[in-house]
Amino acid sequence: MDFVTVHKTRDPIDAELVKNQLEQAEIGAFIPEANSPMPVLSGVRVQVAEADKDRAMEVLGLDELPK
Repeated sequence: MDFVTVHKTRDPIDAELVKNQLEQAEIGAFIPEANSPMPVLSGVRVQVAEADKDRAMEVLGLDELPK
């Protein structure tokens, strides 16, 4: 299964809020760096399955994916 990043941040709390927003819309989401010892340095991504990309972008109000 392929995954796409729909949100990038340096704030783990922000990432969790976005993940929860997606899950409330019944879109499976995960944070690959959830157990990273220093997420502020590496950044934190919220990812969804490729098949859920369009719905996730709609829920988050995105016109394009983060780079």
